[in-house]
Amino acid sequence: MKLSIEIARVHLFSKPKQTIVAMLGVTFGIGMFIALVGLMTGLNQFTEEITMTSSPDIHIYRDVTEARKSILEVINPGGLNLVHHPKPKNE
Repeated sequence: MKLSIEIARVHLFSKPKQTIVAMLGVTFGIGMFIALVGLMTGLNQFTEEITMTSSPDIHIYRDVTEARKSILEVINPGGLNLVHHPKPKNE
């Protein structure tokens, strides 16, 4: 352990200019990563907000008004539950 610390100290202090450039490069890279992740998160939230809140004035579909049974409520004695169509047949 002590030998590792001595080797690290020698490498850090023998070339101070190289050490500073490497530290600045890592700092800049991490800073840019944080900035871009923040930008992408904000852009995704903005896009979702814009697309989800705007709704058209005309709806082309009919809402399902019949109550549906859950798949778990319909139990097949053989152990398999088959779902052919999730909507009620009269719609």
